[in-house]
Amino acid sequence: MVSSPPKRASGSRKSSRKHTSRANGRKAAILGSALGVAAVAMVLGQRAAPEPKHTSILTGEAWVGELLKGHDSRFQEQLGCTKYVFRRLKRELEHFGLQPSRYVSLNEKLAIFLHLGRTGHSSRMMQERFQRSGDTISKYIYEVLNICVGEFYTRWVQQPSDATPTEILSKSNIYSPYFNDCRGNIDGSHFDEWVLAEKVDSHRDRKGRVSQNVLVACDFDLKFTYVLPGWEGSAADGAVWADARRTDLFIKPGTYLLADAGFPLCDALLTPYRGVRYHLKEWALGGGQQPRNKEELFNLRHARLRNAVERILGVFKCRFGLVSGVSEYPEQTQIKFISAFAAIHNFICVHEPRDSTPSVYEIGIDGQQHMQAAHRNVSTGGGELSGPATTAEQQRARARRDGIAQRMWNDYQVYLQTRG
Repeated sequence: MVSSPPKRASGSRKSSRKHTSRANGRKAAILGSALGVAAVAMVLGQRAAPEPKHTSILTGEAWVGELLKGHDSRFQEQLGCTKYVFRRLKRELEHFGLQPSRYVSLNEKLAIFLHLGRTGHSSRMMQERFQRSGDTISKYIYEVLNICVGEFYTRWVQQPSDATPTEILSKSNIYSPYFNDCRGNIDGSHFDEWVLAEKVDSHRDRKGRVSQNVLVACDFDLKFTYVLPGWEGSAADGAVWADARRTDLFIKPGTYLLADAGFPLCDALLTPYRGVRYHLKEWALGGGQQPRNKEELFNLRHARLRNAVERILGVFKCRFGLVSGVSEYPEQTQIKFISAFAAIHNFICVHEPRDSTPSVYEIGIDGQQHMQAAHRNVSTGGGELSGPATTAEQQRARARRDGIAQRMWNDYQVYLQTRG
C-alpha cells in the first residue's frame, strides 16, 4: 500500500498569508504617504509666492548716502543737524559702543534715530523710508537710544561751572553786577505724551492735554544743564523742583538760577516780584513805557535774562518733532527720548556755530508759549510760593532780591540823570 505524503501544518499556511498581508499594507501606507506629499507639494507650488514689501530702489543706506552728498540744508531738514555734526556724532557714539551690524551701517543706524527724532514719524513711515522691517527699525532705535541716555548723556549734559556767565558780564549796568551770582535759568515745560488709560487723569495738564512735565535748566549759550523728565502733566513746577533738589540737582551755595513765579523764592532760586508787570509782551504793548519803580525794573531785566530758557525750549521742540507731538512709544521710552535728544541738542550746539542753525528754529520763538504760565503766576496774588523753603530761607531770598532791585534802581536813576 502506497503511503500518501505527509500533510503540512495548517498554521504554516496561515502565517505565510499574514506576512504577505502585512507587507502589502506597508507598501500601501508608503505609497499613500508619497502620494499625499506629492499632492501637498503640488498645491503649494500652485500658490503665489509672498509679495516683497520693501522693494524701493532707494534703500535706507542709499538714501542716507544721497543726503550726505547733497545740500546741507536738505540734510538738516531730514536729520536735524549738519553733515559735519552728523559725522562727529557718529564717531562720538561709536566711542560709547555703537557698532555697525552685518547688514546695517553706522550711518544708517544713526540716521534712523535722528530721522525719527526730527520728524516723529510712525513706525510704518520709518519702515517705508528706510525699506526695513518694523523689528529692524525698532531694534536700532532702542540701540542708539540706550547709548544716548548712558555715558553720552552724562558727558554732554553737565551742570554749570562756578564762573559768572559771559552773557551777564558782557552787559555791564544791565545784568552785571546785579546778577553776577546767577548760573542759568530753570523752568518746567509740558511735552505731549501717550499713556495707559488708567494714567490719563494724572497726566492731564491745566490745558487739558495729556503730557509729562519736564524740568529743565540751561545756560545762556542755549545748552541744557539739567533735565528731569517723567513727571505727570498735573504736577506743579514747584513739586518737580522739590523732587530734583532731593535727588540730583546741585546748586552751589551762594549761586542761584532764575525762575518764574511758579517756583518758590529760596536760596537757590531768584524769582520775580508777584503782582508786578513781568511778561516781555506786556512791556512791548506798553509802547516803550519805562519802569516806574524798582520792582518793575527788576522784573523787566529778570524776564529778559530768563528768556534763554524759553528760547532753548522753543528751539528744542522745533528741531525734534518727536518730542513736540504724541508718540506711539511706551511711556518710559518717551521719557528716555527727552533726555537723549537733550544731550544731542547740546552736542549740536557745541560743534555747530549758532549762526549756522537754520532760522526756522528761531521763527516765532520769543518764549510766548512758555512765558504764559509765568505771566499768569506773576500777575495774580502778592505772596510768595513757600515750597520746601523754610521761613528763614525765604526771608534771606527776599532780602537778596530787594537788595538787587534797589541797587539796580539807584544806578538806573543815575543813568537817567546823566542822559538828561
